[in-house]
Amino acid sequence: MIFYLAVPLTLFIIVLQVAAAPSFTYLTVHADLVVVWLGCWAVIRGRNEVMVLIPVAGIGLGLLGREPLGTSLLALMPIAALAALYEMRPIRARFLTTIAIVFAASLLYTCIHALAGFAGGEPLGQPLDVVRVAPRAAVLDAMVAAVWYWPLRVLFSRRARGGEFRRA
Repeated sequence: MIFYLAVPLTLFIIVLQVAAAPSFTYLTVHADLVVVWLGCWAVIRGRNEVMVLIPVAGIGLGLLGREPLGTSLLALMPIAALAALYEMRPIRARFLTTIAIVFAASLLYTCIHALAGFAGGEPLGQPLDVVRVAPRAAVLDAMVAAVWYWPLRVLFSRRARGGEFRRA
């Protein structure tokens, strides 16, 4: 049931990302709300659900944004790999893991997005622009993830059903 809310919420966050996020900058960067959303969803709900949301988010950003169509989809793919790494070795500190996944995914998103755009014909800018922008964006995304994580966990975490055995 909750998963069916994820697709419309992802589309809403894409529209929010394209329309409003560039207006709110900090240290000359704006938060990549889609990266934060997918990073939180990957830890809270799992890799299988986030793998369905990544194409929705990537294609939606490609259709609404100004970059070439597959750029965002390609740049969002590392979130699935980071979620798979998390599930291979479950860690109890989900909050810190979410922050780490969002931080790493934001770094990779910024770098892959710039390189894929360059391969698609966009100018790369000065050589150190990506090196200056990527850490700032990653820190800002991690701060947004720290704010978003707890409400999302309360609203969307999996709950054990009655009569189901779960190992602690």
